[in-house]
Amino acid sequence: MISIFTKHLPYKVGEQLKIEYDKRVSDIKNLTSDKYQTYTNMKEYLDVIYLLLAMSIFYRRILANFDAANKFTHRILSKSDATSIVLGTIELSEKEILQLNSVVYRYKKIMEKYTLSVDMFVYSNTLEFMRKVRGYKDFMSESNK
Repeated sequence: MISIFTKHLPYKVGEQLKIEYDKRVSDIKNLTSDKYQTYTNMKEYLDVIYLLLAMSIFYRRILANFDAANKFTHRILSKSDATSIVLGTIELSEKEILQLNSVVYRYKKIMEKYTLSVDMFVYSNTLEFMRKVRGYKDFMSESNK
């Protein structure tokens, strides 16, 4: 599932996301196994859980950084005579910054469409992520009644 999000990323970055995804998938499989009663009823939603996991990792590791860089560079470019910004080893022109902003905007629109908040993607461990997924599932079940 994560490959949807990593196919256009630099190899090293994509691999880091895949490693995190694989580790968390292993945790999710363990949490939804028969060992833990709390999440066994979520087995039928594993495809959705894996998609939400991939979305959250991509958001946290890539888009949140794009968003912060966009806000910073927009402020600099709009209040100065600068025509580009150098972040690390990358020089971003105003056009590239607008493209990054467009990516963040479209991603947030997808999140909005499916009633996902950024809070859903803020977690420190897989158990916390699963709690948020269960809360999201309960919220969606209630709103579809």
